[in-house]
Amino acid sequence: HAKANARARNLAPVVAAWRAAGVISQPGIARALNAAGIPTARGGKWTDAQVAALLARVDKAKEGAA
Repeated sequence: HAKANARARNLAPVVAAWRAAGVISQPGIARALNAAGIPTARGGKWTDAQVAALLARVDKAKEGAA
């Protein structure tokens, strides 16, 4: 989990920028990550389920920082 949490922290600013720009759905964020050439931790393409897990980690990290 430590690697996944660290990756979520690294991607948090990117995801936050897309959310601020109106890309808020999981499929939309998955498309944005794939279009930006940002691979998943295993080097693959992003799916809705992977984005859901990423967002949960990003939001949890944000709560811990507050």
